[in-house]
Amino acid sequence: MGDGLHRDLDRGVLVSGLHAWSAVRFLYFVVLAVPVTGAWLWGCERYLNQRPGEDRDYTRWLGQLGSRLMSGGGLLALLCYSAWMSSLPGTAQGFAASLWSVLALVATLALAVCPLLFKAGGGDYRPFAIATAALLAIACGREALRLAILGGAHGYDLATYAVHVDGYGAGLFFLTFAALGGPAVAFSVALSWEAGKAATPYTASPRVARLGGGGAGGLGRPIFPVRIPHPAAPRMNP
Repeated sequence: MGDGLHRDLDRGVLVSGLHAWSAVRFLYFVVLAVPVTGAWLWGCERYLNQRPGEDRDYTRWLGQLGSRLMSGGGLLALLCYSAWMSSLPGTAQGFAASLWSVLALVATLALAVCPLLFKAGGGDYRPFAIATAALLAIACGREALRLAILGGAHGYDLATYAVHVDGYGAGLFFLTFAALGGPAVAFSVALSWEAGKAATPYTASPRVARLGGGGAGGLGRPIFPVRIPHPAAPRMNP
């Protein structure tokens, strides 16, 4: 860490530059929920239209509402973002013109103009995919701003942070997560996807049922070596 941040932590003081609060920043991230909700409603229209006997007037209304939320909420978020960038502290004044700031600005603008690229009324998953990518870009910009403030106010440079790579531990974790948690996550997604499109009481297909059995078995398998002693294990005398 930089010497400035060390001194702040040594005397037990968190300066305002480290834990500063901005009303326009808070409002910006709250307002982002509006266009994202609109993108989700647009996808719901496409999803529900695949259900036999679904009320098309209702699903069309969902898509139109989603389009309005994306355009209106995106423009409001754009205004909040501009206000946020103009109110940055002196330690990060140059960030507003940086590549990360421009990336977040373009991502916010994409939320507002997305309804112009797709026709409302038929449903589409692409606006939701665009909203997801935009939020990831905005998140990257937010983290870049944090690093810029830490560097400007406290002299902390992330590039000087010592990284100790534990390839075995990381690989074991992700492999275990994929092998044991993957089937359970796939079962939940497949079950929700099929059940939502069924007009009658839903019965899981054989494929989804196999996923459920594999998921339950994968999650239950690690319990037995820990909770149930092996019959051949030696017993300890009291």
